[in-house]
Amino acid sequence: MATSTTQPEHVQLAELRQQFNECSATAEKLIASISENKVNLRANDGAWSMAECIAHLTSTTALYLPMMNSALQDAPAGDGPYKMDWRGRMLKWILEPPYRTKVKTIPSLEPRLSDPRRVLPEFLASQQEFLSAMQMWNGRALDKVFITSPFNKRLRYNIYSLFNVVAAHQRRHLFQAQRVKDALRG
Repeated sequence: MATSTTQPEHVQLAELRQQFNECSATAEKLIASISENKVNLRANDGAWSMAECIAHLTSTTALYLPMMNSALQDAPAGDGPYKMDWRGRMLKWILEPPYRTKVKTIPSLEPRLSDPRRVLPEFLASQQEFLSAMQMWNGRALDKVFITSPFNKRLRYNIYSLFNVVAAHQRRHLFQAQRVKDALRG
């Protein structure tokens, strides 16, 4: 299902796009600020490295893209303003840094690195894919279409919540990567 390319981007989607662009810029700054041989070092046992934090974000995006595209097929038209549902608001609140609690990820999203030099380009490419998929929702009822969380099958939230949750999740792990960088300098 194609969406109109003549319709201007909704202000709430533009705000989210800005948040994702800021996450991309933060990742670029983090990677540029540390030597290549330290990007995959862990600050302590059990913690992720900077590269692993960013690789995890790429994997998470890959998990959500098919869900977003599938849900779009039957999405009704809508022009906002959009509202997050209560589950999405709660999840976003939990994820926002400085985070209040640690949350274990599912095993398939545990970062596995083959080449730490590819982490940033892969993340930036996934960001562009996510932004393109998000743009396809312009003119759709973002708060009327629900998806089931891939992390908890009992948790459903709307697409507008999904976009906000993914942005918060990115900020969470970029904050974590910054803390790793600070620990490695100390």
